[in-house]
Amino acid sequence: KETNFTKLFHSTTRLYIFIYKDMQNTKVIFDRTQLIKNLKSLNTPNVCAMVKANAYGLGVKSVCTTLLGKVKYFGVANLSEALTIREFDKITPVLIVGICSDFNSAISNNIELTIESLEMLLRLENYIKNQN
Repeated sequence: KETNFTKLFHSTTRLYIFIYKDMQNTKVIFDRTQLIKNLKSLNTPNVCAMVKANAYGLGVKSVCTTLLGKVKYFGVANLSEALTIREFDKITPVLIVGICSDFNSAISNNIELTIESLEMLLRLENYIKNQN
C-alpha cells in the first residue's frame, strides 16, 4: 500500500516518477536499455529524437549519448539547446524546431533550422545575400 507517495509508471518508456506528498523528493529513473528497445521497435532509421528542455528533464547529454549513432537527428527548441549538443556531438544533425534569429551561430555550428514564417525566410535570404 502506497501511503506516502503516488507512483506513476509509463510502460512504453519505463519512466518511473515517484511523487511524494511534500514534492521535494521526486525521483525520475531513466532506463537506457528500455529507450533503445523502444527505438528499435519503431523499425525505421529515420528518427528525429526530440530532446528539447534538457531531454524533458532526463538530461540531454545522457539521452543523446545513449542514442548516438541510432537516430538520424536530434530535435531541439532553440539555439542554446542545439549548441549544448554540439559541445559533445559534432556529427549528428541537430534541427531547431523553434525560432532562431542567430543564423551565423546556427550555420557555423552545422545546425539546421525550420522556417517558421515568411518574415524569417526573408531575414535568412538577406543574411545569405550579405555573406557573399
